[in-house]
Amino acid sequence: MKSDIITAFRKLKVSFLQSVIITVNDKNKQKGSIMKIKKSVGLIVLVEMPNLGLAAALQRRGRYDFEEGKRESWPGGCQVTVHGNLKEGEDFKEALLREAAEELGEVAAGMIYECSVDLVEVFHLKTEEKEVFTFAMKMDFAFVEAIRLGPSTDGLRPVRQDEIADIKDLFSYGKNAGVPFANTIAMFPDEKAALIRAFEFFS
Repeated sequence: MKSDIITAFRKLKVSFLQSVIITVNDKNKQKGSIMKIKKSVGLIVLVEMPNLGLAAALQRRGRYDFEEGKRESWPGGCQVTVHGNLKEGEDFKEALLREAAEELGEVAAGMIYECSVDLVEVFHLKTEEKEVFTFAMKMDFAFVEAIRLGPSTDGLRPVRQDEIADIKDLFSYGKNAGVPFANTIAMFPDEKAALIRAFEFFS
């Protein structure tokens, strides 16, 4: 009789522990499901440039991020005209206009805003960790003249469609060393894919 009680108690204990484990796992899954994913947005601006033709106005990554007070990663690499992360409560286009004002100046950002109905989605990636939208638009050369870049960038780099085949993978360079030669165009793969689609749409 006593042995039967002990056996029953052990079974009850095991059952209880299993229920606790299941409950904890369920809570962890729920916690993971509500974790906010990192969201970012980018813009590629294509411009008819004198003596050059249609080209994308890309930014070259500088050596030092003066806003964050630290060395820039992958310096010398090229990135889309505007890129940044969303802040709390922003949608993708609101974040894009804010980032444009911060990176290109208020006049250039105003020109983007006036033509925002012409934005074309050229890239969208969504995973469990992040979501990225990249848009594209075509502007007059006056847009480039209106740009006022911040101190952290290494300037604009016009890139034509016929140069895309020579673009290197930025990940193949050292994160700290970056791209050693100024005439080398290197981009992150997703931004290169967006650039290809932008030219396909506007060419």
